[in-house]
Amino acid sequence: MKKDIENRGDIEQLSHRFFEQLLDRPAYSQLFFGVAQIKLGPFLHRFADFWESALFKAGKYDGDLMATHLEVDEMSRLDKAHFEEWLHLFFATVDQYFEGPKADELKEKAKALAIVMEMKINFRNQQRIKFGN
Repeated sequence: MKKDIENRGDIEQLSHRFFEQLLDRPAYSQLFFGVAQIKLGPFLHRFADFWESALFKAGKYDGDLMATHLEVDEMSRLDKAHFEEWLHLFFATVDQYFEGPKADELKEKAKALAIVMEMKINFRNQQRIKFGN
C-alpha cells in the first residue's frame, strides 16, 4: 500500500518525479525552457510552495498563478491538449507514488485549477479574436 501525501517532502518528491517526465517531452521542454525561460530549481521550489499551501494551508505561495499562465499563453498559445496532457501525467505520477485523501484532494484541486485556467485563457483569446487584437 502506498502512503498518502503527508508533508512538503512528499510534495517535493512528487514535483521532481512529475517534472522529470513532463520535461522529457519536447513540447513541454520547449515551453518551459524556451518560451517561459524558467530556472528549474526555483520553479520547483515555487511549485512545492503552491501545493503545500493548497493542501496544508502553509501560506508559502505568494505568486499569481493565473497571470503567469496568461503571460506564457501570450508567448505560445496554451490549448486544451496542453491541459489534458499535463493533468493526465500529473494524475499518473500522483497515483504511482501516493494514495489516500490528500492525494485525491491534490488531484481534485489540480483538475479544478486546470479547468479555470483553460476557461480564462480561452475567454481572453476569444475576446481578442472578437475585437481584433
